[in-house]
Amino acid sequence: MNPAHMGDPRRECLAYVAVPGSLFSHEVGERAGDRAMTGMRRLAALLLIILVPAGSVAYGDTSPPSPKCIAPLKQTQFATQFQLDSYRTAVELYRSCLEDFVKEQEREIENHRQAAQSAIEEWNRFVGKETKGTPSAPKDKGGQQEGEHPN
Repeated sequence: MNPAHMGDPRRECLAYVAVPGSLFSHEVGERAGDRAMTGMRRLAALLLIILVPAGSVAYGDTSPPSPKCIAPLKQTQFATQFQLDSYRTAVELYRSCLEDFVKEQEREIENHRQAAQSAIEEWNRFVGKETKGTPSAPKDKGGQQEGEHPN
C-alpha cells in the first residue's frame, strides 16, 4: 500500500479485504507498468483456475466416483395405499438411478480401455517406423579399437 494513503480509513479497510499486490486488488493512481503486472497476475490466476481442473481430468480422478442416488426410507407400516405406491415408485427410481450409474461407469471403463489401446498402437507404430532403416551399431572388428586402422 502506498505510504501516502496510510491513515486513510478507506485504504485501511481495503487492507483487510484485499491484500495489496494480490491478484485482484490495486491502488488508484498506480503506474502503467504496475497495472500491466496486475493484469498479468490476473491472467495467470485465470489460466491456473482453468487449467488445474483440466489437468486433474487428464490424469484421472484419484477417488472413485460414487452414485448420487438417494435410497428411500421404508416406513414400518403404510397408512394409505398412496404411501405404499409412493414408496414403490421411490424404490424403482433408486434402482433406475443405480443402473444408470453402473452403465455410465461401464462406458467410462470402455473409453479408458480404448485410450490405453490407442496409446499402445501409437507406440508400436512409432517403434516400427523409427527402428526401420535405423543404422545398427558397428560390429566388432576382431579386437580392433574404434578409430584404429588395420596395419
